[in-house]
Amino acid sequence: MGILTGMLLVGVFGKAAAAWWRKSSTKLENFDEIIGKIDNPILAEAKLRELSNQAQKLSNNSIYLQILSQIALMQAMQKNFEQAHATLDQAFIQLQQTDYIATARILLERGRVFQQAGDIDQARKYFEESYQLSKLHHLDDHVMKAAHMIAIVAPTLDE
Repeated sequence: MGILTGMLLVGVFGKAAAAWWRKSSTKLENFDEIIGKIDNPILAEAKLRELSNQAQKLSNNSIYLQILSQIALMQAMQKNFEQAHATLDQAFIQLQQTDYIATARILLERGRVFQQAGDIDQARKYFEESYQLSKLHHLDDHVMKAAHMIAIVAPTLDE
């Protein structure tokens, strides 16, 4: 942890957050655990960025792209919608044809950015695209996440 990051954590989030940061040893494959452990999107984004630096060194780019999708989610939670879209654009242009999980996640998070910005029609399009891709490639967890988001933005109970 850098000195500036440590000072920021202690100043903004307290000593407990800084201690957690130093002790945290999340494996790259388990980066999703960060979202559940940190209830502050600023801190979660910082930790995800740290992990993204490690993930960039992997031969398989999928984990890196998935982490970028979660960074975009944290940016959207901070109401930084343009930044979130830029992060997703950065991830999208690096996708390989067989990066199904990363693609499904990027589509899902693009929808969430639109949803949080109030553009429900655009959000739904991305949720449905993520759903279809996830279903096609038997990504059950992502099928459920996309279906959940479709249900949230559905205009009527019947839909």
